[in-house]
Amino acid sequence: MRAVTETRTAKPSSGAIGKRARRASGDAWRAAGIGRARPGSRHALIVDLLKRAGWTPDQVQRGYELRPEAAPPSVSRRRHHGSRDDRVSYLLSSRPGTPTAVIATVGSQHDPATGLPRAIRQGAKLDVPLAYATNGRALIEYFIASARALTVQDLASPVRSWRSYLRMHHLRREGSQLLSQPLDQDILSDGDRRFALRYYQTVALGRVLGAISRDQRRVLAHLPAGGGATVVATALMAKFASRQLAAHPDRPCRLLYLDDRADGGSQSGRLAAVRRLAENTQAELVIGSIGDAPPPAAPDLIVLNLVHGGQAADPATWRGVLERFPQAFQVGLVGVSAAKAAPGYEDFGRPVYQYTTAQARSDGYLPSAPVGVADPAEAGPEELDSPPGGLRADRPDLEAADRRRV
Repeated sequence: MRAVTETRTAKPSSGAIGKRARRASGDAWRAAGIGRARPGSRHALIVDLLKRAGWTPDQVQRGYELRPEAAPPSVSRRRHHGSRDDRVSYLLSSRPGTPTAVIATVGSQHDPATGLPRAIRQGAKLDVPLAYATNGRALIEYFIASARALTVQDLASPVRSWRSYLRMHHLRREGSQLLSQPLDQDILSDGDRRFALRYYQTVALGRVLGAISRDQRRVLAHLPAGGGATVVATALMAKFASRQLAAHPDRPCRLLYLDDRADGGSQSGRLAAVRRLAENTQAELVIGSIGDAPPPAAPDLIVLNLVHGGQAADPATWRGVLERFPQAFQVGLVGVSAAKAAPGYEDFGRPVYQYTTAQARSDGYLPSAPVGVADPAEAGPEELDSPPGGLRADRPDLEAADRRRV
């Protein structure tokens, strides 16, 4: 009789599996440069809060800069708030490229309420619904929309944070899907360098996409010359094309990009990113100058980059294109000075977002004006529509809805 030897493979216990999962999770946080902290330190406690709420390393940015690293903090900020106003302790993004919460930290021996004003200022600047202040042990949650503060035990989860963002900006399913589209970072480059979206570009992109998702056919946003309007246009077209191709795979997505420079911006290195859209997506892209003959096929999206002045001084040069394709979504990126100097921009309605040259200079993204030279066209802000994500202290019902756990 032949003996049969049975070989059994021992299964790992549930405790061993859990330990491996925790080790892998810790490795991911450390690889992202976020999880390296002394046990019991403030940063370690905050990382524990993030993990417990379900945030992942790719959704968290530590030390997010609101100013260029080379730009010194402004005198007023050094005097009154220090340079910390220019640096977000932790920026949380439920979806790629769409921030939904900020965390401001204070010393472990300080009351977290002392960091709440900074969190509110940064949250309002980044257009997020939730702002937190913490010393690592106590946590205060502030709802931007309802202007209410609560002492809480946990951070909002990515899902609840995203739902808060959608409610704040009056966005529904289409808005969620449009903003959730991935953004290929290889598109935002000119071959030698990549253009990471600055905070105001992120806000402008979110506002414009939100307006499109609400079926607003003409959308206006104010950006300064030299403020990266081409980067915003590229990101906008990339997300729009991604959503259109996913919703209608049986037909191409047609994009029309018109630049106010005489050569259509063809000499601009940044337009390499615009041209790369046609290579990285299945979109049909036409690039031209303001005043060029319109394309034969009706586009789904028209983007007018009018921030440089040039032919944008005469709206008659571009109004014909808009009137020929009324069914297309039409986005105008316009400088404040151009909009004030020339009539015709009222065709777009009021801007959904405004970032002026003065703000860009204050933030350090543009060089300061020569001494004695002012910006007469940008002396005061334009009157804006009450933004979808504006402060609404009369909406406490939003707070109750936001507090629902999922």
